[in-house]
Amino acid sequence: MIERETALVLARDRTIRFGTLALAGLSVVLTGVAYATHVVDGYLSDDFLYLDWLGGGLGALLRRVTVDSYPRMIRPLPALAWTLSNLPAGAGSLHAFSVLLHCANAILVGRIVLRGTRSLSTAALSTSLFAVFPLLTESVIWLSGSFDLWAALFALLALNVIRREEEQSWRRDTSAAIFFGLALLSKESVLLLPLVVLLLFPAARLRRTVALLSVVAAVYLAVRLSLFGGIGGYLDPAGHSIAQSFSPLAFARAVCLQLPFRVLVPLKRADALAPALGIVSLILLGGLGVALRNRARSTANTLPLLVLVVALLPAAPLFRIEADHEGTRLLYFPVAVCFVALGLVIRPPGKVACGLAAGLVLLWSSVAIANGRSWTRAARERDHTLEALRTFEHQFPTGATVLVDVHDTLEGAYLFRNGLTPATKRTGLRQDVAWTVGTAARFGAGAARRLGADLFVVGTTRDGRPRDWTACEMALQTAPPTPMIAWPDAPATDGFVVERRGASIARVVSPLVGIARNASAFWIRFDCGRCPAGGRIAGSLFWRTSDNQPFTVTDQRAFSLDASDGAVTVRLPSMDSAPTHLQVRLDLLSGLDCCPAISIGILPPVCDSGP
Repeated sequence: MIERETALVLARDRTIRFGTLALAGLSVVLTGVAYATHVVDGYLSDDFLYLDWLGGGLGALLRRVTVDSYPRMIRPLPALAWTLSNLPAGAGSLHAFSVLLHCANAILVGRIVLRGTRSLSTAALSTSLFAVFPLLTESVIWLSGSFDLWAALFALLALNVIRREEEQSWRRDTSAAIFFGLALLSKESVLLLPLVVLLLFPAARLRRTVALLSVVAAVYLAVRLSLFGGIGGYLDPAGHSIAQSFSPLAFARAVCLQLPFRVLVPLKRADALAPALGIVSLILLGGLGVALRNRARSTANTLPLLVLVVALLPAAPLFRIEADHEGTRLLYFPVAVCFVALGLVIRPPGKVACGLAAGLVLLWSSVAIANGRSWTRAARERDHTLEALRTFEHQFPTGATVLVDVHDTLEGAYLFRNGLTPATKRTGLRQDVAWTVGTAARFGAGAARRLGADLFVVGTTRDGRPRDWTACEMALQTAPPTPMIAWPDAPATDGFVVERRGASIARVVSPLVGIARNASAFWIRFDCGRCPAGGRIAGSLFWRTSDNQPFTVTDQRAFSLDASDGAVTVRLPSMDSAPTHLQVRLDLLSGLDCCPAISIGILPPVCDSGP
């Protein structure tokens, strides 16, 4: 009897070892196809911040991801990987490491399923779908998004250890707790792993394991409360954690409406392809669901979705999935455990299911490759922009402010955002001037007095050539606008979306406005004469060039309005197609307790916008 049990254990071990090797080969191929080309993309946005902090020593970098961080975080482990930037091919090494981390996570997803089902085909299904899931490109390609890869790695290692039933309980529990602690030191998004364990595995034999994991989570939270005077994370303008503004309704909308739609139509800016892509996705996903059919467990039908939602809860106040997929890194760990749950509740796939799964993997691989192209385009625009700055840097007087006309985000791919100044420092550009992303609209009406003196606007044309936009911006400041639309009581007008902070109006979003003729610049006036407010008002002008194109931050200009002068000129970039619709958003930082008036006019084409 003992010999028989030993033989069964050995056979099971051989199956798992062989299956793991097969999963590794599958994962290497799929992640390589989807992401290997991005090894040469280099650094973008916040990446330059980490490089700058590392330049002050490893201690300085660790401080900026712990006690001196924003958002308030404790993520020292992933920061250590930035030391790879000191290698000759630093950026390439970091990108390769991120791809390897994603590959390892895909293997672990399949290995956990393999241990739970003893079905290599089921494990291969979970590994394949996770490896090419098309909403994960931000985490894998953007180096500053690699925190999610690290946290998921250690969390999945903890789950893998918990599935090792043959190990002694104390050893299993201790190992799982250590891995969970390392995951929390990578990113706080895995905080609810103990609850995920309860959902995934039978609870009777894991009470002590879950209790120990809960103690680790409690200690971690206590450290955050002590270190930050609260739970930390992002802060609102009043200095309070953004978690306090959590809206269950907005989170439910993101999970129940946005996420399913993005899964069905996962291609960024699908436009005319959206219906066809949605139909194909629906056929493959629906057919695969019918072919696999769930097991008899009463929770089988809802377990993957329930695990996904629970794993998302730590990031719920921030979770949104817009058309450009910005912020989808928050999905990384939840999607990983969702595919673990899926593998644990489905039947082993037959021939039909394997065929449908292969079609879905092929579709998602193609979409992941297409979605990744925006990051490559962002890297190309980064290079062109830095070359343009080098062309013009000798023209600026000491102490000048140089506004850089560059995309903040290009279809979900961050360019400079928080990293422009360290990027100029790393590339040897002058540091006696202030480099800032934006156009003259960021300074409102006050830009007219400073342009050409201590304020300049430079960037590139559509084809990547250097361009000094200062003279163009100066001409626009004095050009007479042609009125287009006016809202005397803007927030009270039909179609306006108004967000309040107590009794005050905090944000105003206009309805969709059609543009009757070509325009390269707009004049926006904000009149709060009946309800004076102090301070400045941050705004955004969004536009789109076709009826079926969504508004995204790629096609956006940030501007600033002063409550005293209330007017600003917003120049649009050169575009292949003229804008057809626009929308205005105003963030009233000081708040208003009555309805302001908003006017929009079209400015004449007083300057050549370039090719």
